[in-house]
Amino acid sequence: MDWKLKNLIIKCTALQKKVGEAHFKPEPQSLNRVSPETLQKITDDVSDLRTEQELTNCLVFNTDKLPGTVLNDEIIALRKQIDVIIIEKLKKLHPGSDPICSGHFWYPPQSFMGWHTNSRKPGRRFYLNYAEEPGKSFFRYKDPQTGEIVTAWDDVWNERQFHIQKDPLFWHAIYSNTNRFSFGYLVNVR
Repeated sequence: MDWKLKNLIIKCTALQKKVGEAHFKPEPQSLNRVSPETLQKITDDVSDLRTEQELTNCLVFNTDKLPGTVLNDEIIALRKQIDVIIIEKLKKLHPGSDPICSGHFWYPPQSFMGWHTNSRKPGRRFYLNYAEEPGKSFFRYKDPQTGEIVTAWDDVWNERQFHIQKDPLFWHAIYSNTNRFSFGYLVNVR
């Protein structure tokens, strides 16, 4: 990852903490909300935040489509600069694609995004995550082929790609006990 992108992300995430701090409510049971046992109790598809607003306690930034979103012009400007760099890299990695933003989240300590599938918006997803402390947050998913629950613990910088489809569903969840920031993209080939 280049220094310009890293510096923009660090500047953006510092501002997110400053602006968003008053909006966050810790969830002491956040780890339980993303447990394999919790997934076993879910009987219907849970697509995303637009369909299930109780899915998470993380902070969502800069979308007018969700209540409770934290809006800030300076963060919007920084995110646009980050997006230009990442979208160009994604276009090179996936020729013929037209990547768009699909999420901008801050997971403070004791935060989570519960089990969900994103099935409302299928396609290839790319997430760039920055975790202030390695080994204190993770991306967890159920392998659609084997049914195995896989927990991928975060390093400081993480890139993750996965494919969302309606059948089979790709169940996944996020947990954090550090400051974890996520920049998401939907990468569909035209």
